[in-house]
Amino acid sequence: MRTIWFIRHGESEANAGGRTIDPASIGLTDMGLQQAEFIAQAFAEAPSLIVTSSYVRTKQTAVPTLLRFPDACHEQWPVHEFTYLSPGAVANTTVQERRPRVDAFWQRHDPFYVDGTGAESFAGFRGRVEGVMERVKCYENCFIAVFGHGQFIRGILWSLLCGLREDCADMRKFRHFLMACPMPNGSILKVQLRMAKGPGSVVLSLLIYRPSVKAETR
Repeated sequence: MRTIWFIRHGESEANAGGRTIDPASIGLTDMGLQQAEFIAQAFAEAPSLIVTSSYVRTKQTAVPTLLRFPDACHEQWPVHEFTYLSPGAVANTTVQERRPRVDAFWQRHDPFYVDGTGAESFAGFRGRVEGVMERVKCYENCFIAVFGHGQFIRGILWSLLCGLREDCADMRKFRHFLMACPMPNGSILKVQLRMAKGPGSVVLSLLIYRPSVKAETR
């Protein structure tokens, strides 16, 4: 059986309302660094493999876990956030200021639309999610900790629950899913994949860790 923890990074400067230049270089706030420490203490056993994206905030979130488990392998996978707005077009803006462009992207319902240089289409995002899940299947009887991002992790969850397709209807449904299923910073999606297919082959649970607050499951 494969056990995979998909862990959202701690609170970032963008999450806290700050202006950002490039999605890949956004760092953690003091709260985010504290959340990273709590995440490291959530492990009852050492993971076989620790995965981060190429983005700074996942690498910073993983540091306490890497220090706690120095013998674990560490790899970088394409689990970076779904960046559907061209970074150059929204440089030096806040989340609130980007909202009109975000809404316009989703209202297009065009899975193949690319906003500009550095942006990804919904179809490209879907392919990346499926590629990561296929990569996970190459590991048997292991424990993998993947430090990733909110939309990407929910793409994984949607794929496991419903299958992620690159059509207009599924893009619309996935947007509703994102709005209805928030994933706070520092939360952990625990996935168990059994070798055999059929009922019970996938077991899911979502843990939310908050500094100074007892962990809760939902």
